[in-house]
Amino acid sequence: MFIDLQPFASTSLIQTLSCTVQQDQNRLLLEFQLEADLASLNWPLTAAQPTRRMALWEHSCFECFVGDAKDTGYTEVNFSPNGDWNCFGFTHYRRGMHEVEHSILASSAVSMEDEHQVRVSLTLDLNHWRPDISALTLGLAAILKDHQGHRHYYALQHIDGKLDFHHRDSHCLIIPWGIE
Repeated sequence: MFIDLQPFASTSLIQTLSCTVQQDQNRLLLEFQLEADLASLNWPLTAAQPTRRMALWEHSCFECFVGDAKDTGYTEVNFSPNGDWNCFGFTHYRRGMHEVEHSILASSAVSMEDEHQVRVSLTLDLNHWRPDISALTLGLAAILKDHQGHRHYYALQHIDGKLDFHHRDSHCLIIPWGIE
């Protein structure tokens, strides 16, 4: 499934941001494709040892939100292009936040195609999800910071004209799950 992410406010620096989503058994494969003036973006250098970090959204960051379609809880995965990451669980909308002990981020890769195109690939391991879940909700988002310090926000959709990646209505992709 190929999806275009929508800008919160348009910018000439970013031409397109899209994501391909595939399900492979108990894994979700996400490949963000960014076409932009990469020289104008504050693109971080690859970390020598990528690690769990807080506040990745303050810089350039790709995010996904995964939840049980019949529940209010969800998991947020944050990934920086430098390899740093974090994973949070929420019991309800923006409540009960806690770091998830085991990250569902199984693997990640960043590849620069040229000076205008980059791919960010994430594999989410969902083996720990309950087998009785019939469908997952998925939200996709990105924050891209430029050299002027401005952040450019992208998501599947922006609800009520507000910038809120956690709003469950913006987690609008439904992925059939469970018994096949």
